Amino acid sequence: MYKASHLVTIKLNKMKYAIVETWNGEGYSSENLAYIRKFKNDLEAQNYLESLVQIQTGAENIESSLGCISYEKGEDQGSFTFIRNAEKLYGVMIFCNVNEVHPILNKKEWHSRICGAITLSDPEELDEINLGDDSIFIGAYEGEYDYQFIKF
Repeated sequence: MYKASHLVTIKLNKMKYAIVETWNGEGYSSENLAYIRKFKNDLEAQNYLESLVQIQTGAENIESSLGCISYEKGEDQGSFTFIRNAEKLYGVMIFCNVNEVHPILNKKEWHSRICGAITLSDPEELDEINLGDDSIFIGAYEGEYDYQFIKF
């Protein structure tokens, strides 16, 4: 006869996801957000993104794929994106004009991407950039994009 001496508890670990909210409308460049949340799996993270879209009054032309939902609101656009394994991220780079999000994995890549964006920025605005901030905006000048860098 088998006798259980103790109960085994199975605990599902939640994974860390980076959630990035972008907006390219009035005031768009400095209004992007990035933060960490825990979810059981991609489906739960995707459901969270869908709940964010639902609170956007007047959202239309909603396009959804795993990891990203984009929408329009009048002439402006926004997106909600998740990135798995947020603990492996140093930060994100956002192409503000098109709501594109790119993960940054380490400090070296962070500095490299910022330097690249600075070479395309308006020289008269360089004194406004504080490289010590966790959120850095670099406006377009010769390049076609405004950039926002958000560090975790």
